[in-house]
Amino acid sequence: MSLPCVKQPDVITCKAAVAWGAGKPLVIEEVNVNPPQAMEIRIKVVCTSLCRSDITAWESQAIFPRIFGHEVISLFFFIYLYLYYSTSYLM
Repeated sequence: MSLPCVKQPDVITCKAAVAWGAGKPLVIEEVNVNPPQAMEIRIKVVCTSLCRSDITAWESQAIFPRIFGHEVISLFFFIYLYLYYSTSYLM
């Protein structure tokens, strides 16, 4: 369900440091970011850092490719609220 007066957000392209394997160097790449879904927000990341849990996962886990850096300095960019009515409340 979309609201006619609200422009739907687009897929955007960003730069990210991507880990392709355990302990391998991070590679700066262009990545596509999907629009936010219901009750999600889009922010503009100004800078990020790797915490100890990121480094441990980068060195030892097998889930790749991966983008680390959940601790960020950011700017509020976009919020998309998706509101709907469930017919189950009417029964």
